[in-house]
Amino acid sequence: MCNLRFLKLYDWTRRFGDPTNISKVHLPFGLNSLPNGLRYLNWHGYPSKVLPSNLSLENLVELELFDSNVEQLWEGKKNVPRSEIEEIPSSVEGLTNLISLDVSDCSRLKHISINICKVKSLRYLYLKNCSKLEYFPEILETMERLETLDISGTAIKELPLSIEHLNGPLKLFLRGCKNLETLPSSISNLASLIELDLSDCSKLDKLPVNMGNLKSLENLSAGRGVESQLPSSTTSLRSLIECLAFRPSSEFITSERRNTWRNTRLTKLDFMFTNSPKLIEKAFSNVFAESLQIIKQMRTKYQKEVRVSICYPGSKIPEWFRHQSHTSSVNIQLSTHNCSNRKFLGLALCAVIAFKGYRYTEEFSVGVPYVCCFQTNCGDRVTYKGELTFHADRNYKESIFINSDHVILGYHEYSHGKLSMDDLASFKVMFKAPKDSSPRIPLRGFSKIEDLFRGLDTSQSCRLKYCGVCPIYAEPEIIRTSISDEKFDSTNQDLVPDPNTIPENKLTL
Repeated sequence: MCNLRFLKLYDWTRRFGDPTNISKVHLPFGLNSLPNGLRYLNWHGYPSKVLPSNLSLENLVELELFDSNVEQLWEGKKNVPRSEIEEIPSSVEGLTNLISLDVSDCSRLKHISINICKVKSLRYLYLKNCSKLEYFPEILETMERLETLDISGTAIKELPLSIEHLNGPLKLFLRGCKNLETLPSSISNLASLIELDLSDCSKLDKLPVNMGNLKSLENLSAGRGVESQLPSSTTSLRSLIECLAFRPSSEFITSERRNTWRNTRLTKLDFMFTNSPKLIEKAFSNVFAESLQIIKQMRTKYQKEVRVSICYPGSKIPEWFRHQSHTSSVNIQLSTHNCSNRKFLGLALCAVIAFKGYRYTEEFSVGVPYVCCFQTNCGDRVTYKGELTFHADRNYKESIFINSDHVILGYHEYSHGKLSMDDLASFKVMFKAPKDSSPRIPLRGFSKIEDLFRGLDTSQSCRLKYCGVCPIYAEPEIIRTSISDEKFDSTNQDLVPDPNTIPENKLTL
């Protein structure tokens, strides 16, 4: 049947429940294969859980599987280069066992049937980059099992009020919806909403006033000005990623932002300002220093591991990073006089990355792995690793190139017991900037780690220039938030601030 173009297996007994009209078709295990030229497939009551693995979608125009047992349309990924899908039809309700529906990148998709809410088994619905999709249908019945709804990159202007019927644990992605202007007030009724991505929604400038009802919200990605509207009652918030493309001032961390962060359970703050050479480095240094202050207070209050990360164009390490190097490592000898009875919380980390013609796309991500090796007064060694991350913060339709230095600031909490600085004699931090992602590094001591780093391949378009480390303690410590113009000292000596030169805008950590 290599020339078969039309196949229809219609079962009236399933359609109308007529026991006198018994289907003569008995294929309890479905088919092993279907012709490549097939254009129309209509099979009511398809008995298998998945379609044949060799099913070709090159010529398929219509697929109808009413009242079937399908849980997954096919295994793996299928390319649909000639896809003419313009709608998800009303017959979708017949896929009573369907778990995942992915029609991402269907550029002609314009309509989704209101019957989508009748697929009670559906857990994942992906509509990403369906650029002609302007409306999402009303949800007239509850969908308790839907876990992920991705409408990123579509042309939708609003969500229906009935969005509240998605009442199960839900992750909602609206990233890059350029036409989205408002969110319905009913979104606050999503008591089980876990994650909400509103980044790069350029027309969305306000949130519903009752967003504080989202008691389960843990991760929020928001654009400029949106995050600051969160009420303090959003106490479950764990991760806040604000993707910004504007020039920050000294008032970037306003009292409203500060109160919001302190009244949540944030464990992560990410700010990415990429490829914007006009931004002021000092402003970012101030943002990072005050973020550490807020993070430390939340750490004390909630006893949770916390992280903060900022990336911005620049080539200088903030001066308050006392240990700086133009090599890939920093050695720190701890003084008993300076560290006595001080509780060590973690490390502020800084890396300056030089980019030259580096391709920047939606999937762009550069990891700067680091390894921290602590040596105690008793001669024991404690080693752990982490990564500073530089990643794309927008849905770029076309790739661009980065040709300027960028500074990555991060904080890594020390989680190996409750050590005081009296227990530590020295530690060493080693950085490396791989091509696109960090390797898995076995941890077997100083010499082995150094050997591994020497063997890594560093891209000519992305390399590490400078690095810096600043230990963070539980006791208040004055941090000078200016950018150093001094030359790097290859001996890695402490850069202790002169008390007479500390500016008035000093921060306490």
